[in-house]
Amino acid sequence: MLTKLIADYSFEEIVAIEESDRQFLALRSAWELIKNRDFGDVDNKVVQEVFLRAVIYNALISYQIA
Repeated sequence: MLTKLIADYSFEEIVAIEESDRQFLALRSAWELIKNRDFGDVDNKVVQEVFLRAVIYNALISYQIA
């Protein structure tokens, strides 16, 4: 179903739409805050992996709700 909805848009148009989305902007802002931050004893790669998992879970839940 999603592929049918976006079939009429170019990749560049889809990226522009996504980059103007509030959720995307919030996630990008959160990513900028944590990507190079020192979390003490916690490996930064672990923090990044947890963040990525949260983004994926959020996307799946949002897709199911829509």
